[in-house]
Amino acid sequence: MQIKPLDEEQMERVAGYVQQRNNLLHNRNFMTTLELAGIYITEKSLGADVDAYSTQTTDGRPWIVMSTE
Repeated sequence: MQIKPLDEEQMERVAGYVQQRNNLLHNRNFMTTLELAGIYITEKSLGADVDAYSTQTTDGRPWIVMSTE
């Protein structure tokens, strides 16, 4: 299956839905909320062109990798 990247407007709509659904109006506890929901978050040097990416392992664990740059 090939997945098309979201455009800027789609990303904003998804982010708004997630924030509203989880009562994260100010993003203060966003990372904690994601981790409590079972999402693993880590940081790694990804280069100047990448802010972050997400993936899922073969056993179903969701990961967000954020750039340290």
